[in-house]
Amino acid sequence: MSDGLRSDRSGVFTVWDRLDSLARIEPGQHTFTLIVDSTDLVAETDESDNTFQTGVIVVAAPDPQIPPPIPNRLPGLAPVAPPGWPAPIIASAYSGAKLQGPLSMNELSYIRHALENQGLASTPDNVHTKLYYDGKLVSKEFRSGAIMDNQVTRSEWAGLSEVVRLTPGEHTLKLLVDPHNLIDETDETKNSYEVTFMWGGGEVPVLQLPRPSPPPDLPDPPLLPNLVPCLRFGSDGALIVSNRQDTFKDSQLIVSEPVYIDVVVRNESSVDLASSYEVL
Repeated sequence: MSDGLRSDRSGVFTVWDRLDSLARIEPGQHTFTLIVDSTDLVAETDESDNTFQTGVIVVAAPDPQIPPPIPNRLPGLAPVAPPGWPAPIIASAYSGAKLQGPLSMNELSYIRHALENQGLASTPDNVHTKLYYDGKLVSKEFRSGAIMDNQVTRSEWAGLSEVVRLTPGEHTLKLLVDPHNLIDETDETKNSYEVTFMWGGGEVPVLQLPRPSPPPDLPDPPLLPNLVPCLRFGSDGALIVSNRQDTFKDSQLIVSEPVYIDVVVRNESSVDLASSYEVL
């Protein structure tokens, strides 16, 4: 992207060497296409002369090495709707909302998309994605790999109005995952998803958040204590009978030996018992 161009001047961009990281270069005849102002964001005197094409023939390198065998376990990339999302692409005028709309040409469009590696192996290389608006490329990015059976979501993007002139009506958003087939996959037919949205021309209504549910009714607090026999940690029960003192363990009683009884009582109420009580 350039920062402008003065009248009757030329802009030169040289020594770009990232083609092999974005496309799989194979022998044969190929076409390179240059599109200036690809999304028609700039109003021009002539919109028909923004394209230039040239043909290139690629030949095999001398003494090519034998390509490594394709492994049996491959990744499988596909757009996917994460939990809580209505679709793999969501777009709304509300930042942070997981909704399909509403949208307006007068408001920012917050767009997110997600993909998943549904294959049997993680990707060895970067995963590229491209987002199209009515067939025009508006956003591209890459992430460093995708782990097997793992979902990846793009952070919220609000730059659509900066690269294309929005108009009211229906428009499509299309997501392409691994658009240049740099990654060998189990199924190369699941790399795209397309959805239609409606952009309005006015203001969007204020987002109505769901009203929280009222808290459940709490029981009335107790007014009295509540004494119950209970177990104590390390004791054999609420009532322990033994010939020995302070053991809290039941034992076989011996005739003519003194008998000691231990009792464990608990107040299960939140109201204290201030007076004395008896255990019978």
